[in-house]
Amino acid sequence: MSSRAHLIIAIGLAALCAATAAQAAGPTCPGGSIHLGAISTITGPVDFSEAPKAAKATYDALNAAGGVNGCKIDYSIADDKADPEVAAQAARDLIDNKGIVAISGGASVLE
Repeated sequence: MSSRAHLIIAIGLAALCAATAAQAAGPTCPGGSIHLGAISTITGPVDFSEAPKAAKATYDALNAAGGVNGCKIDYSIADDKADPEVAAQAARDLIDNKGIVAISGGASVLE
């Protein structure tokens, strides 16, 4: 596993610990969940899909433990196909159609 994936998991575990302590306050997300997304090169000259898969596993564990203040993470992954135009379209789709508030856990040949 790459050092980036280890970092993603460590951040997720820290968030998990903080979330369990704050759950008593109840949900604080008016939309019902927190929308996060990743743009990664999955198809194309290389496959960086392990980074968003590790992030998804972390968010799944966080959700299983009750989420963040009772709010579940809704995680979407988009493939940029190592094409800048496709990456821009994916970002617009994640923001405009999926309502993500942050990009997290992606890895791209374009970065």
